[in-house]
Amino acid sequence: MLRKQVNTQQADVEIAAIEKLVQLDSANSHRGIQVTVKHVHEYQGSGLMEAFLALLIAVLFIFGSVFLTIAAVNFYQGVQGNRSIQRS
Repeated sequence: MLRKQVNTQQADVEIAAIEKLVQLDSANSHRGIQVTVKHVHEYQGSGLMEAFLALLIAVLFIFGSVFLTIAAVNFYQGVQGNRSIQRS
């Protein structure tokens, strides 16, 4: 409820700022540009999509870290293997 109230207040502030800019533009302009400001009500879900995206990013980050670690170990072992070949 608090989140919805904060979002509504923020939207009202943004609309007031846009309306003020429109008034200033109308006062300074002779072309008569019309601007329509519509109040868009955002859907306030349970945050399930945000949680899913955060989980997806975390899983991708873990898999990326594991992949880079494996690649680094293989590269290091390959370098060590090349050194042993050069010594013999």
